[in-house]
Amino acid sequence: MLKAKKQGFSLMEVMVALLLISMTMLMFGYFAKSLKITSSSRQETQAVTSLRSSMEKLRGSWGTVDGYNYAALPLTIKAPQGYTKLTATVTPLSVGSLSFSCEYTFDETNKKFIDQCDAPETADLDSLIRSINFTLESEQKEPLKLSMQIARPVN
Repeated sequence: MLKAKKQGFSLMEVMVALLLISMTMLMFGYFAKSLKITSSSRQETQAVTSLRSSMEKLRGSWGTVDGYNYAALPLTIKAPQGYTKLTATVTPLSVGSLSFSCEYTFDETNKKFIDQCDAPETADLDSLIRSINFTLESEQKEPLKLSMQIARPVN
């Protein structure tokens, strides 16, 4: 007697294969999402480091009485990867003093933000403390804000 040969897969074999495929896809999706989060986190860390560096340069240039009085912002700021818009706002923490905002333009070829704003026409001799706010906007329109306060230097 010859036995008939089975052809195809049993239901159990198909179910195990589908389970293995779905587990593999689930793990791949998890790792891809994790990689994307790590990448965006690294990009944000680089942006914060770049802005902090610019803020420290600003603190240095405003460290003299003349530098503080004329409130000049940095002319160029290196653009962090993935960010294309930068706004700087200077607000005095005393009433009636100089307040201004400046939107930097993005130089695509040099990957830098360039200050296209007019310098304040008069010196600010009344403000004792200024608040400086930098707002970076990413290509996904997510803002990143950093602030610092600088006190008027003493002669």
